[in-house]
Amino acid sequence: MPAYLLPADKLTHLALGLCIALVLLPFAWQLAALGCLVVAIGREVYGWHKRGRTMTRADAIEHGKDIVSTLAGGGAVLAAAFIGV
Repeated sequence: MPAYLLPADKLTHLALGLCIALVLLPFAWQLAALGCLVVAIGREVYGWHKRGRTMTRADAIEHGKDIVSTLAGGGAVLAAAFIGV
């Protein structure tokens, strides 16, 4: 899928996952994976809590997409490291 078909918000989450994994990967791949997971979920919980309103089904789906986008960015870095790129 070309990048211009992805919303800017999802590209931002993808870039965030990439950056986190790149920063933490030199220490340990487990730390990079855990860091991406914590930031992906933490960012969405923080955003939901900050708004202070009841989450609708559409909100939950959007938050899930954001989490997946962040994890995909980190996963791309980890996958590249595992295959030796």
